[in-house]
Amino acid sequence: MAVPAAAIFELPERVLQFGTGALLRGLPAWCIDKANRRGIFNGRIVAVTSGDETDPLTAQDGLYTICERAAAKTGTTASFVINAAISRVLNESLHWDLILRCAANPEMQIVVAQTNAADLVLKKDNVHWQPPKSFPGKLLAFLYHRFKHFNGAAGSGMVIIHSTGPEQPKGLDAIVLELAHQNGLETAFLDWLEASNHFCNSVADRMVLNSISPQQQKELEKMTGYKDELLVITESYRNWCIETNNKSVQKILSFSQADPGVVLSPQLSSFGKMKPIRG
Repeated sequence: MAVPAAAIFELPERVLQFGTGALLRGLPAWCIDKANRRGIFNGRIVAVTSGDETDPLTAQDGLYTICERAAAKTGTTASFVINAAISRVLNESLHWDLILRCAANPEMQIVVAQTNAADLVLKKDNVHWQPPKSFPGKLLAFLYHRFKHFNGAAGSGMVIIHSTGPEQPKGLDAIVLELAHQNGLETAFLDWLEASNHFCNSVADRMVLNSISPQQQKELEKMTGYKDELLVITESYRNWCIETNNKSVQKILSFSQADPGVVLSPQLSSFGKMKPIRG
């Protein structure tokens, strides 16, 4: 059982992640946790959730178990890691002011989101609502708050990684820009939005299970010695391809150095040709 070192809990918050779903916990958060353990990235995640209730991760201080299963000659092996990548969980309906405060954190440099086709449709939204209705509206509000706090400084932009899936449309950057126009935001912000922020399409591929049978739960409890209802089971295969050829972005995404399954590529078209990473 790999448990987090005490020093990990003192790391600064560097990532804003929209969602706490199984894939986000089993791949992006897994990669960041692995990088933190190796002293490479040294940053934690603020996870944003929706709805009217507190996320169960809050009750566990953001901690959860990842069980990675791999095929071996002697059968299937299992390794366990207590993931400490998530610093805290904020509900957008209850804690929108705290989410916007994250925009004022100079060490916060990355946004991670798993979007779908419905998210990538331009809808009327108000950036000043608490919170805005759509995902692009929430992202725009965060970026606008950051722009105002840092007075549009050139180095204050964010790297936005959004997993769209290989068959889903792109264009989050264009939607956010058009929404900024619709909200009548100032020209200086529009210039900063385009010049200082980097929107990176990505594809995340890993089988992650967070719903297991009672029998499996009992077996896992015997192996770990404790009960974790937020435990996720992953396969050893993982590929997270992030589209960028920008040197400064590559430096910010230093967690990619911790695992060969994370690839920074100029084109996502090469994703399907990548050699699977196992073990």
